[in-house]
Amino acid sequence: MSKSKTFIPPASSLAARLRERIHAGEYPLGAALPTERQLADQFDISRGTVRLALRMLQQEHLIVRQQGRGTFITSSLNSGPPANLQVGLIGLMLYDVEYGFTGLVQGACAAAASRGYTVAMGSVHNTTEELRSVRAFMRDNALGVVLAPRSTEARAYYQELIGENIAVVLADMCIPDCREDHVLIDNAYGIQLSTRHLIQLGHQRLAYISDDFALDDFPPIVSERRRGFVEACRQAGNCAMELININPREYQVKLRDLLTKPNHPTGIVAYNDTWAVRIIHEATALGMKVPRDLSVVGFDDSTLVPKCEVPLTTINPERDEMGTAAVELLIAKIERTKSQPVHGILITPRLVVRESTAPPPSAVTT
Repeated sequence: MSKSKTFIPPASSLAARLRERIHAGEYPLGAALPTERQLADQFDISRGTVRLALRMLQQEHLIVRQQGRGTFITSSLNSGPPANLQVGLIGLMLYDVEYGFTGLVQGACAAAASRGYTVAMGSVHNTTEELRSVRAFMRDNALGVVLAPRSTEARAYYQELIGENIAVVLADMCIPDCREDHVLIDNAYGIQLSTRHLIQLGHQRLAYISDDFALDDFPPIVSERRRGFVEACRQAGNCAMELININPREYQVKLRDLLTKPNHPTGIVAYNDTWAVRIIHEATALGMKVPRDLSVVGFDDSTLVPKCEVPLTTINPERDEMGTAAVELLIAKIERTKSQPVHGILITPRLVVRESTAPPPSAVTT
């Protein structure tokens, strides 16, 4: 009787071949994989089979897939913590976890656990807490820290970590002049998505509202979101746009002045969900209906969304994907013995449409 051959599904076979190449370093950390079409042609299989194989590698946290951009290597090693360490401890320092970082924590913890590492988390709200968390990580002999800085003042804490030879990966924000691996949101693209959404609904009078940040002193996230709004409006060509910076301590008067002036904006893009909720609250207090009289889009898909008076259309920054990618970069940095070029991964956010946006009043009545 002849022996039967073991059948290996095509997707599993492709995943194994790609996995071997990743571990062998043929696809280095941060590199882009060939496209689905290119892989299908190269291995003479269907694109559906390629997608299944890539899904397997994604579940193993070897790759991250970014819509519209491609597939990137986030890990090339699977060895776990160095053998002489009893516990591979890594730190996760985030500002204001309660607002919008739950997904990042979940992604980071899952990625760490799959590689044999333990996560210690510091949730901070001010610079004093940031410093306390950094020193706690050093005291506990953390091998590395995923650092989501609150402001440029975090440069001092970053330098303390580097001084102790603790690996650092920056997440969500970069610190100017700090050359470290990083995982960032494509903030400009996210605001472009929300602005284009309003334009496609028919809005031609738009405003962008944020804190009165000093753009020269604050991290690039502020200028990137502002730039995304301006570019989307200019590309549309038929928009009247306003850029409005407001002190959060006096926002009520400024918002009411904006919403009650003749030809007020019919659509507002907010810097984040906090501003979107404020805007909706003030509009409602003035007797306006959202979205009948005013459409509002937020950013972050945060814990404020369920508390909003109107289900909020917002940008989801895919922070679970960010957490996974950041931890994989950090572990690779801990485990490699030779210095490597700085790697950066840009996460593509997505628009989540709910009930705070609709065509403008003029489009409804015509």
